[in-house]
Amino acid sequence: MTHNKSQRIFYFDALRAFAIIAVVIIHIFNSTRFMTAPGYAVIPSGKWFISCFLGSTFRVGVPLFLMLYGALSLGRVWDIKSFLKKRLPRITIPFLFWGFVLSVFIVAFSYYFTFVHTIDPFNLNNFIHYLYHSYMADNKGFTPYWFFWMIFGVYLIMPILNKWILNSKLEELEYFLVIWLITCIFDFTLFKEFPIELTYFSGPIGLVVAGYYFANTKRKIFNSPYWALLICIIGFLLAAVHMYLFSDTKHIILMDRWSIMNVVLSIGIFLLFKNFSKFNFHPNFLYNPDGLFRKAVFSIAMYSYGIYLIHRVIMEIFYRYFMHDLSFIPFILLLFFTTFFISWAIMAVCYRIPYLKDVIGVK
Repeated sequence: MTHNKSQRIFYFDALRAFAIIAVVIIHIFNSTRFMTAPGYAVIPSGKWFISCFLGSTFRVGVPLFLMLYGALSLGRVWDIKSFLKKRLPRITIPFLFWGFVLSVFIVAFSYYFTFVHTIDPFNLNNFIHYLYHSYMADNKGFTPYWFFWMIFGVYLIMPILNKWILNSKLEELEYFLVIWLITCIFDFTLFKEFPIELTYFSGPIGLVVAGYYFANTKRKIFNSPYWALLICIIGFLLAAVHMYLFSDTKHIILMDRWSIMNVVLSIGIFLLFKNFSKFNFHPNFLYNPDGLFRKAVFSIAMYSYGIYLIHRVIMEIFYRYFMHDLSFIPFILLLFFTTFFISWAIMAVCYRIPYLKDVIGVK
């Protein structure tokens, strides 16, 4: 397996790197928001505002991945057999590999450190039961594995979507996207039933179509960095206001992944990355193809799927057993850097091991 930087589009790599960082941050938010919930008030505490910022900004990881799948896969001539033969093993093999390896690790860890509880008694039947629930995203540390089942379903419908897109104008995709946005408002924001049945436009599939559309549209409004920045600000403000209005001193409410606020913010970030080079801001470190920044972005993007599959287990270990005495801000910073860089390092090491690099989730 080779990975040629020259064949990659940088803003796609940058989006993928940002998306996996966002996933790690939102999982830290989910694990720590109970700490700051009591700070909710007419004027919330500083810690509450930090949680609000994290929850309002970094819910976009999965939507951005979906948009990238659409931008990179749709609108090309390929047949169902070749597409599924290429794509499904790329997500399935790492999922099976890391699910098994990490389940063995967690069970062994709990065997030698009795303050961790996984299975009791230790036998093959109980391990198989534990492994099954890891794959089903039920066990602690494996909850992000729901993503595999969602993206597997998305891949199954993409050959049908692609046929439609190949025979449609970009403007015709807007018809689909407008109806999809209506479902985002009613189904996932207001949680009210729309009088017309629109479930076939609903959910993650709209983000896949949106990714292709916004990557290729020629409309000026979607090719301006300033409009992209404005869309980001609107999405963030909508999300922050939603969090403020519906939270209380016991809970910080997180918007739905497919809500209109998160969709608007995800689209804004996608367009901002696409059009960033149009700003009158060109520091050398951002644009030097051989510089440290671009090398790091390329590396994170390449390992992003593997990082996704392993990071939550690492986070769970450090969160549960090694970081009890820290205050909130040092806690979340150390938890992020520990989780992210250990995950990144594990992928980098595994990639350098013959044969292993083909099963760990490298794109």
